[in-house]
Amino acid sequence: MYDNPSAFYLIPFTFQDVYKLHIVVYCFFNLTENTIAMANATIPAGNNETGKPSLSFGQIWNMCFGFLGIQFGWGLQMANMSAIFEHLGATKVAGLWLAAPLTGLLVQPIVGYLSDRTWHPRLGRRRPYFLVGAILSSAALILMPNSSALWMAAGLLWVLDASINISMEPFRAFVADKLPQRQRTLGFTTQSFFIGVGAVLASMMPYMLTNWFGVENEAEGNAIPTSVRISFYIGAAAFFTAVLYTILTTKEYPPDPAQQQEIKNNKGFIAGFREITGSIAHMPKIMRQLAPVQFFTWMGLFCMWIFFGVTIARSVFGYQDQSPQTDLGFEAVKTAAFAQLEKNTGTNSVQGKKELAKYFNTPGQSFPAGVGISTTTLFQNFRQIRAANPTAFNSLDEKIKTIKNTDGQSADWTSMENFITGKAASADLFIEEYRSNKKKYNDGVEWGGNCFAFYSVITFLVAFLLPRVAYRIGLKRTHFMCLVAGGIGLLAIWIIQNKYALFLSMTGVGIAWASILSMPYAMLSNRIPAEKMGIYMGIFNFFIVIPEIITALSFDWILENIFDWNRTIFVATGGALLLLASLLCLRVSESK
Repeated sequence: MYDNPSAFYLIPFTFQDVYKLHIVVYCFFNLTENTIAMANATIPAGNNETGKPSLSFGQIWNMCFGFLGIQFGWGLQMANMSAIFEHLGATKVAGLWLAAPLTGLLVQPIVGYLSDRTWHPRLGRRRPYFLVGAILSSAALILMPNSSALWMAAGLLWVLDASINISMEPFRAFVADKLPQRQRTLGFTTQSFFIGVGAVLASMMPYMLTNWFGVENEAEGNAIPTSVRISFYIGAAAFFTAVLYTILTTKEYPPDPAQQQEIKNNKGFIAGFREITGSIAHMPKIMRQLAPVQFFTWMGLFCMWIFFGVTIARSVFGYQDQSPQTDLGFEAVKTAAFAQLEKNTGTNSVQGKKELAKYFNTPGQSFPAGVGISTTTLFQNFRQIRAANPTAFNSLDEKIKTIKNTDGQSADWTSMENFITGKAASADLFIEEYRSNKKKYNDGVEWGGNCFAFYSVITFLVAFLLPRVAYRIGLKRTHFMCLVAGGIGLLAIWIIQNKYALFLSMTGVGIAWASILSMPYAMLSNRIPAEKMGIYMGIFNFFIVIPEIITALSFDWILENIFDWNRTIFVATGGALLLLASLLCLRVSESK
């Protein structure tokens, strides 16, 4: 595990858990087709001015299946990119995560505009972008775990996110292109289903490879673990295969002659720039009403995604923050122990290093005899060990410049040596307390991964119920109720002390997430011109990525100056933002 607040952590499922989930999903699919048929039978035809025929559940399944692959791309980077950055030497990763929202801000409206004006005789309007994005994304997923330097991984993340956006943006418009209004809610909720399934599988992949197939999850130096590398290769294959399946099994409706002529007359950079800026300036009323709903929804979600795991590590599992001097002291002692091990064994002993790593990571473990000295002697002789192995401590030289001692003075190696040698009399107690506390942190963030997987499961179970609910009470009220459930779920984090009670909280979040991925798009697609579906879906994405950018750039300052580093309040604030979004949703007009 990695001590980083913006990291997403691997999900520790047992085989029995996944087997039970398989049975649930199997039974669910046996019931789904009949349930959807009943839903369609009860939903009135409404305004079907385009004359588009209703599609079968199998056809809707095929056109949405590509989202499973797209979510593999998102899920793998969410679960592993912070760890990859840290493997390559990054100490602050928040800025590196700006790639996703910034590429979305730039790429989606452009791709939306271009796809509105594309018609390929064999691939149609949206599918050329599916294919190009899938090829580029798969290539980036293959290259990412082979990054040899931080700049390479950071650059590939920009390529990956831009490529995913090329595939993803037209998928939203694709549903509106293909389906009559009465089936669009079902189309978007089917996408939500695949997003939930993809999120669970992608997040679980490294854990499954390690625990089910014995793939190594450790690596030497800055190398990326084998389990992570193989997960990215599987993700690349899943991304390309799923998107290609949708391309091959789905056809598109050709534009009528008037639309074809308009496409020919409005090509070029200047025309595109004018149309994008003009569309922003003259957004339909429904988009203006949904904009603040989306803005506060996604700001609230980002508060959860960034801090949920590290929050429950403290509030539920009892992790206590250590002083920077204590953290660095532990790392320095560990470095000294490895240096002493190599000196005493005369070789870079793989088995000895594994035993020593297990000692520092596992409470209750005894100090390996292979090091050749006791922990007390290790602490007492730290100054001499560091002097004899200066290159071994190079990775800590930059860290020591950024911290202060407990007396508030800037740290240096002299003060750190004094701190460590002063702990010699209680060396074993110092190490045991530190690693026990660290285990609470790791247990907390791992359980946070379980909670994220749980809400993804709730999402794909709830997804197909939403069309029935929306038919009875309307899209707006459905979305309002789901946002309220999510807001209450996140606010409950403030008072929850039991790890199993967190699943109740995540039930609300999963319900909200299913609606967030479908209801706003269903409301929007029914009220915007078909010929501008792509560009408006791209512009609509602004109200997702802008709050993410604002949150990513400001959360350090807010935590320090407003919340006094209380991450629980930050997550609960995410719940309050979801409740605010739910109230703003009531302002949305469902009439044309």
